[in-house]
Amino acid sequence: MKQNHTAQSMLHWIWTFIFAKTPKFTLPTLLAVLSFALPGYSQNVWLGMKFTVGNNPIRVTDLGRVRVVGNSQAHTVKLVQASNGADVATGSVSINMAGGTEGQFNYVALSNPVTLAANTAYYLVSEETTGGDYWHDSNTSVTTDAIAACNGPVSGTGNTFTVESSTPNTSYVPLDFRYTNSSQLTMRNADNPANAVNGIDYSYYHGAWSNVPNFSALTAVKTGEQTGFSLAPRTRADEFGFRFMGYVDVPADGTYTFYTSSDDGSILNIGGAVVVNNDGLHGQAERSGTIALKAGKHAITVNYFDNSGSGDILNVSYAGPGISKQIIPASALYRSSAPNTGNTGNPSPTAALRAADNPANAVSGLSYAYYQGAWSDVPTFSSLTPVKTGDVTSFSLAPRTRNDDFAFNYTGYIDVPTDGTYTFYTSSDDGSILSIGGNVVVDNNGLHATQERSGAIGLKAGKHAITVGFFERGGGEVLNVSYEGPGINKQTVPASALYRTSSTAAPTPGLRNPDNPSDAVSGLSYAYYQGSWSTVPTFSSLTPVKTGDIASFTLEPRTRNESFAFSYTGYIDVPADGTYTFFTTSDDGSVLSIGETVVVDNNGLHAEQERSGTIGLKAGKHAITVGYFERSGQEVFNVSYDGPGFDKQVIPASILYRSAGASVAKAAAVTSAASVSALPTAPLSVYPNPSTDGRPTITWQAKQAQDVTLRVFNKQGTLVSLLTRSVPAGESSFQLPSTLVSGTYYFRATIDGEPQNFTLVVE
Repeated sequence: MKQNHTAQSMLHWIWTFIFAKTPKFTLPTLLAVLSFALPGYSQNVWLGMKFTVGNNPIRVTDLGRVRVVGNSQAHTVKLVQASNGADVATGSVSINMAGGTEGQFNYVALSNPVTLAANTAYYLVSEETTGGDYWHDSNTSVTTDAIAACNGPVSGTGNTFTVESSTPNTSYVPLDFRYTNSSQLTMRNADNPANAVNGIDYSYYHGAWSNVPNFSALTAVKTGEQTGFSLAPRTRADEFGFRFMGYVDVPADGTYTFYTSSDDGSILNIGGAVVVNNDGLHGQAERSGTIALKAGKHAITVNYFDNSGSGDILNVSYAGPGISKQIIPASALYRSSAPNTGNTGNPSPTAALRAADNPANAVSGLSYAYYQGAWSDVPTFSSLTPVKTGDVTSFSLAPRTRNDDFAFNYTGYIDVPTDGTYTFYTSSDDGSILSIGGNVVVDNNGLHATQERSGAIGLKAGKHAITVGFFERGGGEVLNVSYEGPGINKQTVPASALYRTSSTAAPTPGLRNPDNPSDAVSGLSYAYYQGSWSTVPTFSSLTPVKTGDIASFTLEPRTRNESFAFSYTGYIDVPADGTYTFFTTSDDGSVLSIGETVVVDNNGLHAEQERSGTIGLKAGKHAITVGYFERSGQEVFNVSYDGPGFDKQVIPASILYRSAGASVAKAAAVTSAASVSALPTAPLSVYPNPSTDGRPTITWQAKQAQDVTLRVFNKQGTLVSLLTRSVPAGESSFQLPSTLVSGTYYFRATIDGEPQNFTLVVE
C-alpha cells in the first residue's frame, strides 16, 4: 500500500502545520510551496494520522483537510478511537474542497463538539476515492502543539486501520483540527432532581426500523421502571425498541467516557448532547464518546432498537475519574419519582395519538402527480412541474409513460378503524418516502434495488392525510405500500381504505412565459475563454479570447483541446405549452439555465456523463444559457431535450435563436476591455497547442519587469525542464531550450505574484 500511495503522490512535499487553539484561529501557511495538479489519484481508502492527546483532555470543535491544487470534491473527515477502531460520536464532518486557497486548510465545525480523553490515542482520517482529489503522501512532515503528539501516518477501510510507519510527525493528506484545551473546557452542570430515586424509566415499542426511530412520535406498547438498561420487558425477539430515561450519578468533576455495545443500533445522550452514536443495522458493536461533567446527577437517555437476527444486545458502560471501564451499576442510576409532565425529558406513560383529519368532501381514491427527470433521491415536488396529474384507486405506477427516470407524488387520506399504533411499510426500487400529515413515517429514500423499510405512528380512528413520494432512476420499477395495526395483519393498503378530496388534484403549476425578443435571428452567441478551472467559471468576471455566432451548441470555435470554456447565450423556441426536460452530456462540466433558473447542473471535473432537469414552459422563445468548461482529457459536449409530442433528441439548430444585437454588444465589450490594459488576458500561454514539433512558443505577459521561473512537468509528475528568465514589463516570447517528446505537460510559473498554470499536449 505504501508503494501505491507514493506512486500516486510522486512529489515529496514538506508541510508544517499546527493544531489551532481556538475556533477562530486561522492556520497560517508556514512554507510556500509550488501548487500544481499531481498526475495521479488516490484509491478508495481512508488516510490520515494517529495522534495521542497529552495530559489534559481537549474539546475538538472543527476538523480540517488541506487543499491540494485541483481539489473539488467533498470528503468525509472523522475522528476514530485507536483502541477499537470505533468512530467518535458526532466526530465526523463533510468538507467541501471546491473552494479555498491551495496549501491551506478548509475547516467544518462538528455538529456537537467532542471531548478527547487525556493520554488516549485517536486517528484523524479522510475518505479518499479512486479518480478523486489529490492528496499528499505519508512523508508529509507536521509539527504539533503540546496538546497532542502525532504518532505517524494511518490508512484503512474506515473500520480497520493500520499505522503505516513508526516515524512520528508524519501524516497523509494532511489533516488538522481546532480545539479548546482543558483549562477552557466547560463542564456540564449536574441536574440533581429533588425527587430522585434509584432506577430508570423505560418505554417499549414494536416496529421494524433501520435506525433508532423518533420514539417521541410513537406510541409505546408499555412503560415502566427497572434497575438498569435491561431488555427483559420485551415481548418479542425482533422488531422492537426501548427508550430508557433517567439520571446517572457521577462522583467527581472530570471527563467521562460512555460506551454502548449493541445489536442493532443505540444512541446515548447526556442532557441534550449525543455522546455515543452507535446507530444503524449491525451485529454487536461497541461505540463510545466523552463528555466533561461536574459531580452529581445528569440526565441520561439511551435509545435502542433491534430489527432482526439472533442478537438482541444492549450493554451500557462508563469510565471516568477513579472509575475503570464498567457496566453502569444500578447504584448510579436514578429516576424521578414524580409523575412525568412531559417537560423533564422522561417518557410520558402513553404517547399522544394523532387526531384524524376527516375531510368533509372525501371520495375514494388518491390524487397523483407524475414527473420525468433523473434524481438520486425523492425530489422536492413543490419545486417541479408535473408532466400530468390525475386520480388512481391506489399506489399504482400505471400512469407512467416511461420505465426509467420518473417519479410520482401521491396525496390523499388513509382511513384507520381504531385508535392505536400503526406500522407502515414501503417496498420500492428506487426510493420512497411515506408521511402521515407532516410526519415522515417511512424513509426508504435513495438509489437502491427493491428493499422494504417501515415506521410506526400512533393514530386515532378516522381519515389521516397520507403522502407517498417515489422515484425510479433505472432498473426495476417497484412500489408497494403496506400497513398493520390493531386488528389488521400486515397487508397491502387496500383501495377501500384510501380517499382523496374531490378537489385534491391541484391544477398544473404556472408555466414560464416566453421572452420572444423582437430582434431574434437564427443561431446562438458564444464567448470563448482559456484558463484552468474545476467548475464552470463566473464568465462575467472574465474576458473572452473571442466571441461570435454559431448555429448550435458546438465546440468548433476552440483553438485548443484543454483548459478552455464556452458561454452560449440565445433563445430556444418550444412549440407547445408543457413540461420540457433538458439534458447535457459533457466532459468536464456544464450548466444549463432557462432564464434565471438552473435546469441542468452537470458541473465539476468528471468524465463524460449526462444530467437532466425539467421546467414548465409556455410556447415561444425562452432565454437559454449554457456554460461549459474542459480541463483535460476528452472534450465532449451535447445538449438535448424532450417535451410534449416528441422524444429525446439533440436540440436542432432550427429552434435556436439569438438577438441580432448580441454580437455587436459582445464585440464592443471585448474591445473596451482590451483598451483598459495593453496586456493579453492570459499571463502565461503556450502556442501552438497541441504542438507537433515539441518546441512551442511560450508567451509571458507581465505588469512589471521581474525574474520568472518556469517549471515543466510530465504527466508522471517528473520535472523535465526548469529555467529562469528576466522578463520586461509587457509581452515577451521564447521557445523552450529542449524538445519535448509526445505526451501531456504541465507548465507552472508565478507572474506578478500570482501562480499561473497551463497544460500542453505534444502530438
